[in-house]
Amino acid sequence: MFSSLYETQLDKISRIDNLKNLILASNPISLILVFPAIFFLFKSNKIELYKPLAFSIMLSFLLLLFSKGKSYYFFPIILTILPFAGIFWEQKVIQNH
Repeated sequence: MFSSLYETQLDKISRIDNLKNLILASNPISLILVFPAIFFLFKSNKIELYKPLAFSIMLSFLLLLFSKGKSYYFFPIILTILPFAGIFWEQKVIQNH
């Protein structure tokens, strides 16, 4: 089952094109949310709480990237990261007041 998918579709995808398509499909403006969320996951005060989740997200991302998964396979990862962007920006706003 997977071999036919690789033969017909996944072998033709380059990793760079895959990342470009992921950025375009998830809206480039959302990078304002995604990058601080990734930073927050690894640099939070509660690193013991977030560390397993951060490493599982990064492991999933790397496995999908190296197995040449389609860009929409990454959407659950992006949706998992977005709540941490909310926490990051909330803390930034509270610090500024």
